[in-house]
Amino acid sequence: MKKLSKHILINAGFLVVLYFGIYKGVDGAMNIALAIAWIHIVTGCFSFAEPVREVLRNNKRSFPLWLDASFDFLVFLVFVWFAYPITAVLYIMASIAIEGARKPEVEKIA
Repeated sequence: MKKLSKHILINAGFLVVLYFGIYKGVDGAMNIALAIAWIHIVTGCFSFAEPVREVLRNNKRSFPLWLDASFDFLVFLVFVWFAYPITAVLYIMASIAIEGARKPEVEKIA
């Protein structure tokens, strides 16, 4: 339950600063939203490392996959809509990389 509360708080905070940064034009909020997005992107790059993959595989997810993917896709659409295409593409690629790191390896057939 503690992990779920933390996940909700982080995502809600991200949406709040994204809202104030994009829709209300608050520059400081937009800077924070972009920093959070780029932290997510860097985290996605680290998900290719085997120790990180092990941690992701062994930890139970706090949100259902469909909810997490919907949130990431919403953020992607907002960044695309408001002309942040590089951040949008890298953000969604990082989300896919993190989700892919959660899956166990597939054995080669041959």
